[in-house]
Amino acid sequence: MTAESGQVVKVSVVQARMRWYRSADDFKSAIEGYMKQAAKGKPSLVAFPEDIGALLVAIDDYALVKDARTLREATEKILGRYMRELPYYLNQYRVSPSRALLLLRAARIRSIYENTFASAARRYKVCIAAGSVLLPDPKEDNGAVYNVAYLFGPQGQTVGTQKKVNLIPLEQAEGLDLSPGKADALKVFKTPIGRIGISICADCWDASIADRLKRLGADILIGPTANPEAWTDAVADNMKLSLWARVQETGAYGLQSCAVGQFLDLPFAGISGIYAPSSLTPDKSGYLARAAAPDREEVISASIRVRE
Repeated sequence: MTAESGQVVKVSVVQARMRWYRSADDFKSAIEGYMKQAAKGKPSLVAFPEDIGALLVAIDDYALVKDARTLREATEKILGRYMRELPYYLNQYRVSPSRALLLLRAARIRSIYENTFASAARRYKVCIAAGSVLLPDPKEDNGAVYNVAYLFGPQGQTVGTQKKVNLIPLEQAEGLDLSPGKADALKVFKTPIGRIGISICADCWDASIADRLKRLGADILIGPTANPEAWTDAVADNMKLSLWARVQETGAYGLQSCAVGQFLDLPFAGISGIYAPSSLTPDKSGYLARAAAPDREEVISASIRVRE
């Protein structure tokens, strides 16, 4: 199917600021605030940025990290807090301290992240592409931790999850020490508003991933993004080689939700967008909606047409 036929649905994209959360209730309150803004557009689908759940690793340790100036300083403070528990994971899985911390905190992170977004999806009766979170696969016991995106249905059910394939340096062995997903494991998820494929941040620059998702039947490509670079003309040009380009190649619609704001020593920036093939946009730009600035929170909305 092409984007020219099918049902018209409204979608919203959240451009959110990267920050620590004081508590589980603080995280829930933040997500509720974004959902209230998005609800004004009466969407059937709401998309959040990459790593919206990553900072839940410090959810019970806000006092330790609130004054940290760098990611390394914050990590060292949290590692110190769990020094007694970490050796089990270090010895059991032979992993780095960073990954051991994520394994140790996984149950707490998963509970808050899943419950928060499932409740929001039920309350607003929408599908939510819930950005991403750093978690092990519950079906595995190998010490792997992934940058994984969740998709929730309007009854709060988990429709599916997708693992990031192309990791950036910050996520590799010398940084967060995450595990890459496999491209041949990527799936497309059937929802009441069409078939959805998810490619996380750097995966949006990989044309082979979008091609796979389109061949699997994706009507909508969702690209949760958290780009740790200051906004420049070069970065802006590079962004257009991301999900926007994949939409023009595949003929699917695209929702790119960006994390923004200075977080510790990392400057996150991006301009979120809702994309369509250029022939379907009035000005032939390929944009149905676009955030106004690369460094401020915003919620944007538009209508798209997907299969019945």
